[in-house]
Amino acid sequence: YGSIKVKLFVSKILTQVHREEESFNYLKYNNVKSNLQLCSDPAFYVRNTNRIKKYSKSEKIRIALNLSPLSIIEQIGENNTHFKQQIIETIKELLTISNTEIVLVPHVISPLSEKDNDLVYLKDIYNSIPINYIKSVSLLENAEGFLETKNFLKTCDIVIAARMHCGVNAVCEGIPTIFLTYSQKGVGMANYIYGNSKWAIPLMNIEKELKSKTLEMLSSREIISGQIKKRIEEILSDESRIIDLLKELI
Repeated sequence: YGSIKVKLFVSKILTQVHREEESFNYLKYNNVKSNLQLCSDPAFYVRNTNRIKKYSKSEKIRIALNLSPLSIIEQIGENNTHFKQQIIETIKELLTISNTEIVLVPHVISPLSEKDNDLVYLKDIYNSIPINYIKSVSLLENAEGFLETKNFLKTCDIVIAARMHCGVNAVCEGIPTIFLTYSQKGVGMANYIYGNSKWAIPLMNIEKELKSKTLEMLSSREIISGQIKKRIEEILSDESRIIDLLKELI
């Protein structure tokens, strides 16, 4: 009975622990203050390289859409065929925006499990899109790793990402990004970048909310891009402090 009480207590605590500043503030609130530092995700400090394949911009409005089978399984379970149809309907809705193309962008490609393989999942979505829409949809299949995907995201007008690090990759290039959230970490990252959760949409609400949010973001994308670049400069300016902290640990 005692161990059950402990498990229930720990479960309750863990539901309150989030990401980024929320975790930091939660720990401080609970008097965990010594040896506690707030640092940005290491993905913010990954530099691009000139050896990476160069992708071209499109004459159309290019929307990158990243979806994660793992996030969908976590939200719905493995029997999620009905949600696949919602995704296809959402893509069709997005394509009613004038002069638009959608690129399905995998970010995690796991050889060990299809449940954690964006490419396999997005390929199935792509192959299920009706023929009268498919000419405006493509699948990014041959990007080699994190940096090459990042290089492609730079050519997009906006990015819609279920994988948090896909979103981080995009904002590092100044690309306006909508975070599709299935846990608190996506909300936390949206708050970390934008200062609020306006550009975070629960994954389950995409059919209801995604088109209107996309239109709103497209109408202000230059302003949003400028805000993101300013925020990224602030984050990058903290790099030397983080390096010094790591030196103290070694």
